[in-house]
Amino acid sequence: MKLRNKIPVGKAFPRLLIALAASVAAMGATAQSADGQQFRLLLGIVVEGLDDAGLEQLRDRLGEGGFRMLAEKGIYIPAVDYGTALDATAATATVMSGAQPALSGVDGELRYDRERMRYAHIFADAESMGNFTQEAYTPRALRVSTVSDEARIAGGGINVVYAIAPTPGQAIALGGHSGNAALWLDPATGNWASSTYYRDMPMCIAQRNRIAPLTMRMDTMSWAPSGGSEVFAMLPEHLTRYPFRYVFPRSNPKRLDMFMASPLMNTEVTAVAGEILSSLRLGKREEGIDVLNIGYSLTPYPYGRNSDKRLEQLDACLRLDRNLEQLFSAVDRTVGLNHTLIYLAGTPARPYSPPKAEKRRITNGD
Repeated sequence: MKLRNKIPVGKAFPRLLIALAASVAAMGATAQSADGQQFRLLLGIVVEGLDDAGLEQLRDRLGEGGFRMLAEKGIYIPAVDYGTALDATAATATVMSGAQPALSGVDGELRYDRERMRYAHIFADAESMGNFTQEAYTPRALRVSTVSDEARIAGGGINVVYAIAPTPGQAIALGGHSGNAALWLDPATGNWASSTYYRDMPMCIAQRNRIAPLTMRMDTMSWAPSGGSEVFAMLPEHLTRYPFRYVFPRSNPKRLDMFMASPLMNTEVTAVAGEILSSLRLGKREEGIDVLNIGYSLTPYPYGRNSDKRLEQLDACLRLDRNLEQLFSAVDRTVGLNHTLIYLAGTPARPYSPPKAEKRRITNGD
């Protein structure tokens, strides 16, 4: 999607993010927008698998308050080079720190444990405990400061930092070392989880786990195209004639994995972000700039029967646009968009192997 203000930076991207971290530290409690409004909230959004081509195809179908609002009011950096193919954890750490993996210590979600001779999560830490999960993760493997850390330093610890993402790797990279809480969905239980490394476990999240857990709501959920064939008229007719529909019944042992891989997960992340905004009164402090970092995903759905993912991908983009509109609306109600600085970064999609290619033993990928 071509934005109004364009800054081609190419391989200077890591330096740009370092400059962003430094500018956040310099903002302190007096940062102001161009019209003199004081910033109270830094809203960071990282989307795994964001593709300009999909947004361009949906240009006329996007709402007014999501990607379109960013396009009209934002600055666009089209040429971003991450240096290599990174998964969501490493790419998010690169975005948040401005440091290449060799410096940050985070080169992927998994690392090889030589002593135990097996792979382990990069953020796995036996010195901590899980909160609403059996797994324990901390950001100790991240060897550099992040935008979230610098914002917390700039606020003198008075401000707060919260991060929400589908996976622990992305959530912890977004939350940094000094965040109040990093929240992710536990794929074993469907609970929103965190780590005792972080000081806070928001009461609204604990209540959500107890009163309205995802596992109780999934039976009534389904994912099908959110519009008729006219919405996706740019696609071949055979893709829209027999549209997909995915459900998540209790009888399916993989239903949590399937749900988390679908765009419905982005809707769940948005709902949790709305609860954090309203319950914890982000952006309401007299001093310091609060931070809310959010992770979304637009990676190809691996559980579908159709190897052609174009309809699913475009529908996921369209749904994410509505999620952003809901998120920005919640920010406007609670903090005010004129008091909010927003940045959105796209990271590479995780590798996807179409069923046909696997069946015929064909090497493929980007």
